[in-house]
Amino acid sequence: MAEEKLNHEELVQLRSLLRRYCAFDLDQWDLWKTDTPFGPVFIDIARLPRAGISPEMYGSLDTIG
Repeated sequence: MAEEKLNHEELVQLRSLLRRYCAFDLDQWDLWKTDTPFGPVFIDIARLPRAGISPEMYGSLDTIG
């Protein structure tokens, strides 16, 4: 595992793969977790915003990379 931030090309690839995953593999939602050097990270991917959170609160994938 790389011990550095993603570079521009990696961020662009991440954005592209997330879009493909959401378009073709995501049913309703997925809950993932991964360990990091700073502790676990929990990842929610869903077709609806989390309860109590306005859709406007979410950042666009277009802002990464």
